[in-house]
Amino acid sequence: MRRMTLAAAGLLFLALGQSPALCADAPKPEDFVRKMCDFYKGQKSFSVKAETKVEIHGAGINNSSKSDQHVIFERPNRLSLRGEGGPGLSVVSDGDTMYVAVAVTKKYMKTDAPESMSELAENTLFNIGAPGSTNFVVDFMTDDPAKLILKDVSASKDLGATKIGGQPARHLKFTRGKVDWEIWIAEGGEPRLLEVSYDLSRMIRLGGANAAKQLKVSLTQSFNDWKFGFTPSPKEFTFTPPKNAKEVHNLLRRGEEDEEPSPLLGKAAPKVDVERLDGKRVKLADHSNKDVVMLDMWATWCGPCRAELPHLVQVAKDYKDKGVAFYAIDLRESKDKINEFLKKEKLDMTVGLDSKGALAEAYGVEGIPMLMLIDKKGVVQVVHIGYEEGIEKVLHKELDSILAGKDLATATISEFDAKKKAAEAARAKRRQEREKAKKANPEQTAR
Repeated sequence: MRRMTLAAAGLLFLALGQSPALCADAPKPEDFVRKMCDFYKGQKSFSVKAETKVEIHGAGINNSSKSDQHVIFERPNRLSLRGEGGPGLSVVSDGDTMYVAVAVTKKYMKTDAPESMSELAENTLFNIGAPGSTNFVVDFMTDDPAKLILKDVSASKDLGATKIGGQPARHLKFTRGKVDWEIWIAEGGEPRLLEVSYDLSRMIRLGGANAAKQLKVSLTQSFNDWKFGFTPSPKEFTFTPPKNAKEVHNLLRRGEEDEEPSPLLGKAAPKVDVERLDGKRVKLADHSNKDVVMLDMWATWCGPCRAELPHLVQVAKDYKDKGVAFYAIDLRESKDKINEFLKKEKLDMTVGLDSKGALAEAYGVEGIPMLMLIDKKGVVQVVHIGYEEGIEKVLHKELDSILAGKDLATATISEFDAKKKAAEAARAKRRQEREKAKKANPEQTAR
């Protein structure tokens, strides 16, 4: 009976045909991506409209946001990437000069246009808003987009044929580190990119916060109105600085060594006099000539804030008897919500209430968490924006220096100014070399 059953199963298998998953010649998920990338590599120019949605749900959070980008690209290095919503990132390159602007920070920079778009694709500023994600459109501008898109992929799966927006598509799934992402590629014609979706839930680590286990975080980017093989108007690659925007040295930073120092550094800290969660007052003036103050701007909905707070609480305990005071200033949230959070996370700290955001405005807060170290004279010596692992060790070193009377603010500003001058000299040298090359080979640089 067992042999008959196996034989019948074999006949049924032959009758239905081999499953693609079992066929040795079946294309792998990576093959579909490479085919798509080869298609884009062959395009002299393209344009697309992209919509990005971020969804965060769970642990009492129900947030969503949307942003749009309109991209026009002409090889080798002409680009118009204009964003609306979200950070409002815009990148414009006419082939000789590139401008980068971030609307939310009211800053922009001017630099030489990159000879290769790989510089942009490999810079985290040009991802789509989260570690582990990538901006496929920028990747398509490079010489080897498949290498970038499939970098560090550890698992893949073909989820089969489907439709998206009425368009036949191939649905694929990949894993990169702690991030799972899915992609939909058009079939039956041009292998156009239709949609990419990232599940960032496994990546979220909130320093032991219980809320992390309940969060569902996703980022989805959809693409519409692809156009290929056209000649863009030169007007598409012109740039006008946003109103009231400030030109800065470098927005394309890869690390803190390139970051513009906070305008607060070396200046007297704005006045702090706000209600505490317990009904008392937080007054910066109470610590004048007595204590160094750790002043942190945060909110319960902010994941990086929740990750950092336990470390700040520990540092405050370490320096409690050394003349250091710690205040966590909550931005625009109710007392009930804050108390519920502190009880759940078992955090013992003094919370100040910036209910209307007036204090955040006075300190020029553009992102949280934002932590200031203010010396006994009331001068801002250190500003940290965002959370990174190892913050306790960094703060120990900085607090020890401030308590010893060292002027960290002046040292930071001087170091940045020296690097800025060196970078400007290097750019000037590259411009001279480029102009020299153009004069030597005018036929290669003529458009």
